[in-house]
Amino acid sequence: MDEAHLSVKVLGRIEWTFTREVLWSVYGPVLHIPTDTYAVRYAGMDEVGYYEHLYRMNKARTFGEWLDAMQYRALTMFNTVYADYEGNIFSLYNARVPVRSPEYDWQNDPPGTTSATLWQEEVPCEALPQVLDPSSGFVQSTNATPFRTTVGDA
Repeated sequence: MDEAHLSVKVLGRIEWTFTREVLWSVYGPVLHIPTDTYAVRYAGMDEVGYYEHLYRMNKARTFGEWLDAMQYRALTMFNTVYADYEGNIFSLYNARVPVRSPEYDWQNDPPGTTSATLWQEEVPCEALPQVLDPSSGFVQSTNATPFRTTVGDA
């Protein structure tokens, strides 16, 4: 257990410093509420390279360079659509999805007392929902399911 000391300016030069307990686990930050305690873990929680990722995407001059930029994976959940002057169109659900143990029902709170629920791997980029040059001739992204970005067979 650690403590955080936070100072807040209340009025003019008047400051109030308060101390709060800071809890951390192997899963990440811990939230303690009156009825329970929860450890929080989410993909990309330590990621700081968003702007680097966006920069690489925007500087790409070919589809291959853009795909390489997408491997950077700093944007943790972002529907992306690519198009170029050569007629390529591509939709990628660029997410950092954890590989979770199938032993647990992830719709409910998994137990925090076993390392079996501590996921450390992510689904590789090539396994994410994506479609390249669909026969329909278009892709769309309206923040809906990534499995329906075009019509017909992708």
